Amino acid sequence: MAEKQHKVFYRNHILIVPTRNLDLQHRHFMLDIMNILPHSKKTNKIKYEQLRQVIPSLCENHKCNSFIVFHTISNQLILVFGSYPSGPTVKFSVLNITTIKDLQLAGNFSKKGRVLLQFDQRFNNITKYKLLKEIITLLFNVSQARFTDNFIDRIFTFTTEGEAQNRIWFRQFEIFEQKNLREIGPRFGLELISIEEGLAQGNMLYQGQQIDASQTKLKQKIRKSEKKFEKILNEINLKEEEIEIEESD
Repeated sequence: MAEKQHKVFYRNHILIVPTRNLDLQHRHFMLDIMNILPHSKKTNKIKYEQLRQVIPSLCENHKCNSFIVFHTISNQLILVFGSYPSGPTVKFSVLNITTIKDLQLAGNFSKKGRVLLQFDQRFNNITKYKLLKEIITLLFNVSQARFTDNFIDRIFTFTTEGEAQNRIWFRQFEIFEQKNLREIGPRFGLELISIEEGLAQGNMLYQGQQIDASQTKLKQKIRKSEKKFEKILNEINLKEEEIEIEESD
């Protein structure tokens, strides 16, 4: 008798870990990421300071081999990508977030469908981006499993602006009528902050610009004062125009 051929299912699960200081827009963005990744699992909120101690037990309990942590520093969203148990861990700041609700684009795709990943040439030529490509593939590649359908109806594109910018731009497109593509969101950019060798600890493989809470708060205060100043100027200009009109009458 011929031996039965059993299908091989890959146990690739992502743990979605929110911290306690996320605002409304960042929570909506996190839900969008969960919707486009059917192999993700969400856990309860944690303190960011306890990340190194909590992540191993959370990954073990939820049977996940990778994780994404959503954290906010002075209204700036930080994403921490990691592979369990040996790492590496990559930290990004998120730029220009546009959720699916904000885009209001029509789409008719299966949430359990698989996706095709598309990278530009820098991911194959530059060492830093080669490592990022492996991490992104581990996180965003929806492999065949019991909870997914056996067809591909979406494309995730990852493009860069150049080695000096350290920015990666994400877009999601739906495949319809076999050849045509249409964007369905979300949109966002990732600016590389750091790459660590281990699981949220270990040797620093890459160090970029860190997000300083004091500097961001100072910039926010300056922007608020500038807006107030502009309002005062506009009010003065309106009063001057009214006075000129009265004088002319």
